[in-house]
Amino acid sequence: MRRKIRDRKIREKGVNVPWIAKHFDPDDISERTVKRYVYWFLDYVGVDPETLRGTDKQVRFERPLGEFLVKLIREDLNSGFLKKVRTDQPFTLEEVNQFQERLIARSHRIPEPWKSQIVETDETRAMRKNRDLRKLIMDDLKRLPDIVPQFPPTTQNEIFSRIAPIIHSFEDELSQRIQSK
Repeated sequence: MRRKIRDRKIREKGVNVPWIAKHFDPDDISERTVKRYVYWFLDYVGVDPETLRGTDKQVRFERPLGEFLVKLIREDLNSGFLKKVRTDQPFTLEEVNQFQERLIARSHRIPEPWKSQIVETDETRAMRKNRDLRKLIMDDLKRLPDIVPQFPPTTQNEIFSRIAPIIHSFEDELSQRIQSK
């Protein structure tokens, strides 16, 4: 009886991260890591997880996508690709690219309508690379306050005011290059 109710709830509302995590041994991969992987996938396909939040505050999506993500995680776990993820270390750009390449290679298996969002064109690839670079720059900038505090506040402001135009010009140049291709 309880199973019927659960199955009906999944059909009506969709599956969530705990549902995916339940398919794995917690010693192999934690629910937190599964969540990170799922959010990473959603970010890559250009879906804001907040738009998938239901009334119960859970991020939910269709069962076929949930089953696909279970397969993806299992493959990446067996291949050793997720060893780094388990240590909760931040991903390097190379690892992010590796994940995306692995995803593209398996995109023919992704259930619709998600598939159309993953198959890359030159334009979406350029946009993704631009987004990745911008994210890396922003991450570096966020780390600057850790490096800068040894200087007096006026020097900190000076450092930030000198860095900002360089980054803006870099972003402008990058977007011009992308548009010219």
